[in-house]
Amino acid sequence: MESYKLKRVFIIFFAVIFISIIGYLTLMKNPTLTPPAGNNLPPSMEGKILEVALEVAAPLSTAKLTIFKDGSALYLEKQNGQSEKRTIYEEVNVTTSVRQMGRFTELVKENNFFSLKDRPKRPTDPENGSTYTIAIKFLPSDSPEFVGAVVHTVSCYQFNCEQKFLNIQNEIRAYLKSYWGKEIMEVGV
Repeated sequence: MESYKLKRVFIIFFAVIFISIIGYLTLMKNPTLTPPAGNNLPPSMEGKILEVALEVAAPLSTAKLTIFKDGSALYLEKQNGQSEKRTIYEEVNVTTSVRQMGRFTELVKENNFFSLKDRPKRPTDPENGSTYTIAIKFLPSDSPEFVGAVVHTVSCYQFNCEQKFLNIQNEIRAYLKSYWGKEIMEVGV
């Protein structure tokens, strides 16, 4: 019995060493998986989308919707002076999630999301606007799945958003409303 345990420990030890060597060699082949400075990412970075998130920071509330690759979603909302409400939405079938992630991928490419720049509030913009942030977590197309994902984020002030940004934002909002009948909270605008 003890020799069996010893064999198992020996096999596990060599498996860990083997996986570590493969990971190290992969990292040496592709040393940086973080986006370069600025908002432009090379086409090879446009891989598989793992998460799409929209955060809305309004004058009197904050809300964040994160949609995961399986179609489920996590929605957080907080109105000033109240506690945060958290809702998990899971009732999405595989066909719907695959189709929706495909749609998000199309929108990201059509609207050149990786080349969009942050557009903060300008001095001439009205005061009581919201700030919108879209974050796309993706697996670069030129990296193996076990190396890690990258997150690319773009923000804009309500009166200063590009139409390309709004196209993606509208689809994220429509997803929440069409599947769960919920609007993203935006109080004080």
